[in-house]
Amino acid sequence: KNMLEPHFPAGVKKADRNYGMLPRDILYRYLGLDVANTYQIFEILWPKVKEDPINLKLYQELLIPASEALAKVEMEGLILDVGQLKKNEEAVLADMAEQKTKIQQMATPYGLPDINPNSWQQVGDLLYERMKIAPKNLGTDKSILEKFDIPITRALLEYKNRAKRYGTYIKPMEALVSL
Repeated sequence: KNMLEPHFPAGVKKADRNYGMLPRDILYRYLGLDVANTYQIFEILWPKVKEDPINLKLYQELLIPASEALAKVEMEGLILDVGQLKKNEEAVLADMAEQKTKIQQMATPYGLPDINPNSWQQVGDLLYERMKIAPKNLGTDKSILEKFDIPITRALLEYKNRAKRYGTYIKPMEALVSL
């Protein structure tokens, strides 16, 4: 992709660039190299896929059908029920608020009634300095919190799950909807 950089119009942000802005001869050269590189990788990886029945089944029954479906969506778009999206947003935000309230109730006896569950610093302070769930701060990411099966970590995991769902599947859709 670095070979394309000098051929985009000056002043156009990366986020606003597309292949239609490139001179045809440069685009065709890039696409030829991309296809050639992909085929070389295919030649290396295909024997490994074929020798493993699980990988072969995944390739044939999941990857190929999914790539065809995704290509169709990319070319044609998809229909999105804006009303349902709004209902999903409301439900997820309500779940997040409920989990945040639970977290704050559990944090209040430890002097953090307004804890922000999105703040790894505040969560780390609560769990390790105030609640002393471990002798040292191990972090606050999902894989660490899962090791502690206690009400506060379960609530934090639920909150993180809802926040991830909202940030990945709901919020971005609002920006992509064209009515």
